[in-house]
This record gives sequence, structure tokens and C-alpha cells, in this order.
Amino acid sequence: MTLILIFFGFLVIFVGGVMIVRPIIVADLLKNNTDKLALHVLGVVVRLLLGGLLLYFGNVSKFPHVMQVLGWISLAAGVVLALMGRQRFIRLMDWAMSLVDPYLRIAGVFAALFGAFLVYAFA
Repeated sequence: MTLILIFFGFLVIFVGGVMIVRPIIVADLLKNNTDKLALHVLGVVVRLLLGGLLLYFGNVSKFPHVMQVLGWISLAAGVVLALMGRQRFIRLMDWAMSLVDPYLRIAGVFAALFGAFLVYAFA
């Protein structure tokens, strides 16, 4: 099952790479789908799933305490996103996209580093 976390890490590395090379792709994808229920649900499900997996399998990683902390943060973020409602989610996304546009490449670097950390921690 740790393969799921390794796969997720590689997926985050890929998305981070896209954000570095072609940030407009990610920006347009998020801006064009902000009002879609699927984006909200995906955000909640990914955070809850990632948090649960990090908590459950964190003890077999190279950094079990770090994985526990990241797992709880991810679970908390998923619960907050689930409870905030559609209109607040849309406003949050609009606000975040207005701030992040100039910094997408930097965010891509951090995303790729986080993905690499997950791969290293569970490999």
C-alpha cells in the first residue's frame, strides 16, 4: 500500500514540473473549474485520503513523526474544505488564484520537492 504514496509522490513531482515549465496550464485548469463541484470534492477526497494513508503507513516511512504531522494537517484541511461549503470554497479559490499567479513557478518547485520527499520517505 505504500506504493500508493510513492505513486502520489511521483504525481506531485509531475504536476510541480508542469507548474515550473508551463504554469499557465495549471492556472487555467484551476480558474476554469473553480465553480465546479468536482474540484471541491476532489480537493476534499485527496486531502482525506492522503492524510489517512500518511497516518496509517507513516510508521513504515523513513520519517514516521513527520508523516504523522503531515497526515493530521492533511486530514484537518480535508475536513475544513468539506465543512466550508461551496460558496466559501469558490471565494477561497478565487482569492488564492489572485495571489498565486505570479508565484506558480515557485509553488511548482515546492510541490516537486514535496513529491520527491514522499517518494524518498516511502521508497
